[in-house]
Amino acid sequence: MHVVVVGAGIVGLSTALELVSRRHRVTMMSDLDIEATTSAVAAASFKPRLVAAGPVTTSLLRASQRTLARWARDGRGAGMGLSRITHVEASAAPLAPRDYLHAMTDVRVLDAADGDALPPGCMHGVAYRTWFLDVGRALPALRGDLAAAGVGLVHQHVDALDDATVLALEPDVVVNATGMGAAALVEDPGLVAVRGQVVAIDRGVSDVATSVSADDAYVYPRGDDIVLGGTADRLTSDQAARALAGARGDHSGTSPMDPDEAVTATILARAGEVLGWLDDAVGDPGSWPITAVRVGLRPWRPSGVRLEVVDDASLPVVHAYGHGGAGWTLAPGTAEWVADAVDDLD
Repeated sequence: MHVVVVGAGIVGLSTALELVSRRHRVTMMSDLDIEATTSAVAAASFKPRLVAAGPVTTSLLRASQRTLARWARDGRGAGMGLSRITHVEASAAPLAPRDYLHAMTDVRVLDAADGDALPPGCMHGVAYRTWFLDVGRALPALRGDLAAAGVGLVHQHVDALDDATVLALEPDVVVNATGMGAAALVEDPGLVAVRGQVVAIDRGVSDVATSVSADDAYVYPRGDDIVLGGTADRLTSDQAARALAGARGDHSGTSPMDPDEAVTATILARAGEVLGWLDDAVGDPGSWPITAVRVGLRPWRPSGVRLEVVDDASLPVVHAYGHGGAGWTLAPGTAEWVADAVDDLD
C-alpha cells in the first residue's frame, strides 16, 4: 500500500520507517524541516511527560521499551546515541504517583533523609535508570534510514488530509502524525500547545552523566552539549496558531516561537543551580558558552494520545498525535500501533 505520513516529527519519522519495514511504500509530507520540529528541541529521555496516564500510554510505553532494548542489542542504538542513564526526579513537594516506574530499572525513592541525593530545596524524589537518545545523533541517523529506504519528504503545507496536495500523491492510506498541527488540521479543540524553551551549553562545561528534573528546572547531558530547561507555558489557541505560523516562516513580527532572553536568564539560574549540585566545579552560569536557545510546542492532549482509524470515506486516515512531552518516549510503540492498523486495512 502507498501510505502518506503527514508530519515530520519523531512520531512521523518512526512510523514511516516501521511502515517501510513492512513493505509499504511511504511518502512523508510536512511544512517544516525535520530540524524545525518540536522533536528536534526535545531532550529525548525515555520518560513520559505531559501525556495522560492510562492503558494506551502504558501499552505504548511497553512497546517502545521493547524496541529500544532491541536497538541496544542489534547495534542500531549506537548510531542513534542510545544509552542508559541515571535520572533523578525531585521536588519540594511530594511527588504524584509515577505509574511508568515499572518501565525503569534500579528505582530508588528519595526523601530529605537522603541528604545530598536530592538537589537544593527538594525534599522528595525518585532515581532510576532509563534510556536516553542523543537527538543530535538520532535525527541524522533517522534521516539516513529514510533516505536509504527511498522515503521522500514533500515540503508542503496541508490544509486538510484529503486536499488536492495529498490526493495528488494517490495514497491508499493517510497517517496524521502532525502533533500540534492537528489542532487546526482536524479541528481538535482538545489539543493544548505547551511552549517549551531550552538552552544548550557547551559540553566542555561539565562531564556530568546524570540527568535531573527538579520542579521547573532540568539538566540533560548529551554528547556535544548539555540541555538546560525548562518551561511549560500553555498557549491560547490564537497564540498556538501564531507559533505554528512562525515555525513555518509565515508570520511577520514577533512569534511565541522566538526565544525569550528573560526566560533564558531564568533557565540558566534555575537549571544552573541543579548543574552546580551535580558538579560543583562548573563555575558561574554567566560564563557558560551557550550553543543554542530553542523553542518547541508540545502537543498536549489531556484526554490522551489519539490513536484512531477513520475508515468511513474513500481515503482511510490513521490518527496518531497528542503525545505531549513524550514523543520520543512513545514514538516506537506508536509506530507499531499505526503499522498494525495499516496492515489491517490492506
